[in-house]
Amino acid sequence: MPRAPRFSRITQRECAEMHGVDVRTVRRWDEEGHPRNDDGTYGAAASIEWRLTRALEGDQDGARAKARADNERADKLALENAVRRGELVEVAEVEREVGALLADIRTRVLAVPTKSAPRVAHATDPAVCREIIERDLHDALGDIATADLQGNSADDAAGDGEPAAPADEAAAEAHDLGVG
Repeated sequence: MPRAPRFSRITQRECAEMHGVDVRTVRRWDEEGHPRNDDGTYGAAASIEWRLTRALEGDQDGARAKARADNERADKLALENAVRRGELVEVAEVEREVGALLADIRTRVLAVPTKSAPRVAHATDPAVCREIIERDLHDALGDIATADLQGNSADDAAGDGEPAAPADEAAAEAHDLGVG
């Protein structure tokens, strides 16, 4: 009577032949979690199931990797288009512009005492002194609020290198306030 096949207990060589691989491949699979029986043999069904599961997971991993790569390419293209449309700017460019704006703010605010001092020195009424200082602060803040972010200061809004107001404005204002 012919002997029945013993698929639940096959040797390493039989397992390799069944899968059409070298014995060394089966040994590597063993290190990667290939199922073995307690006696060191292999169950044919468990071995086939393990290999099919790995193949399917590998295909899924490959599909996920391809989808990730496709998404990255789409994101890159979207960013490049947004930059071309002027919707995105470089961080360094923003830092440079904001730094220049903050420096301009600091300069204008620190200049208020120098601008106000000659006019306040001639005023005797505290309310007039307060009005002069407030006007100078509001002028400085107004200049800051209308600052041109293309590289021109608020005093040079026309971009011609000339200040917008006459240099002797302080004397005319002091006269208007009745000081001096």
